[in-house]
Amino acid sequence: MILEESLIFNSEEEADLILKHLRDLGAAGKKIYRSTAFSEELVTCSIGGFIAWFSDLAMEESNTDPEGSGPALPGTYAFQRDLMIRISKKLHLLLDGKKPGDLIYTHEEARQGLLSLLGRVQAMHNDDSDHDTYDDTWVSITIIMKDNDLVEETPDGFLLKREIGDPGSLLYEIRSLSEEIAFRESGSAYNPVFSTHYYIEPECVVVTDPRLYFCDPHDSIIDDLEEMDVDLDSFDQFYENYQTKRNVLNAMVEVIGRAGSISIDELIREMKDYSHPPGGEEDGFSIDLDPQVTQMIVHELQKAKILTGPDRRIRLGKAMGQKP
Repeated sequence: MILEESLIFNSEEEADLILKHLRDLGAAGKKIYRSTAFSEELVTCSIGGFIAWFSDLAMEESNTDPEGSGPALPGTYAFQRDLMIRISKKLHLLLDGKKPGDLIYTHEEARQGLLSLLGRVQAMHNDDSDHDTYDDTWVSITIIMKDNDLVEETPDGFLLKREIGDPGSLLYEIRSLSEEIAFRESGSAYNPVFSTHYYIEPECVVVTDPRLYFCDPHDSIIDDLEEMDVDLDSFDQFYENYQTKRNVLNAMVEVIGRAGSISIDELIREMKDYSHPPGGEEDGFSIDLDPQVTQMIVHELQKAKILTGPDRRIRLGKAMGQKP
């Protein structure tokens, strides 16, 4: 529908609050559920395999750059190789010499490790040359421990469940760095496993009716939404639609109210070449509505009882005791 707007909420409770606000203002809306589907290409390999594989690719990457033209920062494969090396060193530090039942790390160490990762990201964002002093391996470490069924969580921390001879043999799953066949083939010596993971995530959506544009002259809905947990892209689109359509509908209601009653053909002509103020000699705005769009808007407003009468004699409905 032309006059139907939708907003994606990250909180069902806040979706209910905005619906209540709409009802209090004399508008209406409904809550529906949609879904977003997406896929992700993943690759699983041993830590040692990743290091060797990405070392090969990093060498090729550096050789393809003309002398002196390469970036100051390492390329994608060199970055991933260096990360895998840091992960491998951390695994050796945690696991070498440990026996089943030994404490591998505490909850506090894991928490501090996550904070260190956040510190590294912030330091890199600020071009801090000391960003390498931050440990960025802990998220990977906890994933590897869980996926390889290595530790048992206890109140004291995480205890080793089985002895590990070579931490480099542990498997790790990451997003594939490329979907190209050449990338897959380049790692064949290291026995990677490629997989596609499919996801369907629910969305809580509030859908509004045409009365929205006439019930809130002080933009209290917009003020509320700016403080709520709403999908940002969804809000930006809603705001643009709301402001633009409200101006168009105000103009249409002004034309109908001035005429008292008007035929659909006359209204189409008015909205095809509308300007405010008339003549275009002062600052203002203009509207150029497609005839089919005007007809669709009128029919939606008639259904909402904002307009009344047949197409040959359109009038403001009882819901429009005064112009918005």
